[in-house]
Amino acid sequence: MNRIKNVLQRFPALYLNLLKIKRRNHWSKEWIVTKESDITIEGYQRSANSYFLDAFQVLQNRKLKIATHVHAPSQIQVSVRLGVPTVVMIRHPLDATKSLKALECQCNPNKMEQLLEIPLHRYLKNYTLFYQNIAPIKNRFVIAHFKEVVETIQPTIDRTNAMFGTEFVSRDLTKEEKEKVFETGGTHLSPNVDRDKIKATIALEAESHETQEALSRAVEIYHSFAD
Repeated sequence: MNRIKNVLQRFPALYLNLLKIKRRNHWSKEWIVTKESDITIEGYQRSANSYFLDAFQVLQNRKLKIATHVHAPSQIQVSVRLGVPTVVMIRHPLDATKSLKALECQCNPNKMEQLLEIPLHRYLKNYTLFYQNIAPIKNRFVIAHFKEVVETIQPTIDRTNAMFGTEFVSRDLTKEEKEKVFETGGTHLSPNVDRDKIKATIALEAESHETQEALSRAVEIYHSFAD
């Protein structure tokens, strides 16, 4: 499935149009970017996509049409092409991929053994491909770093307003607002003890030669965005 997805993403508009058909009767169709979207918030999974989305919405004084959580470079490429303000989330590849694999295991306990057998280097290769696909246009969107966003979202919103001439409400969340975001965000949003135990098991894979090679390439693309 990932191979088919990766091939289709060579054609961003086609990929999103097919996704719209697939989701035609599902509410998540509204998360696919169109020219009417107010903003796109997108990135590789487990990179504070949900946190930034929820925190951003808390601050705004009107309901916005937000494109998000497609987790595909096509969403970003089309968003930029349409001139929609675009924020791309990024997290260190080892942290993001370990967290994604652990979440998939946690959400599918009956398939945990099979999911644990999927090598971490496959996740790392997908991470690298995600950001490689959007690297040529990285000066046309705002880059939001995981560590910065979870501490304060104001700098990211400020950069978005400056780049796109928007007037989104920008300030730090109050302690109460931040707590509410985590309370209403579900288990996938907040740190989780059970998931951390799975991560510890997955971390052992990082010592393998193939994982180290994939990680090296992923870190290289990460630093090209993060530096």
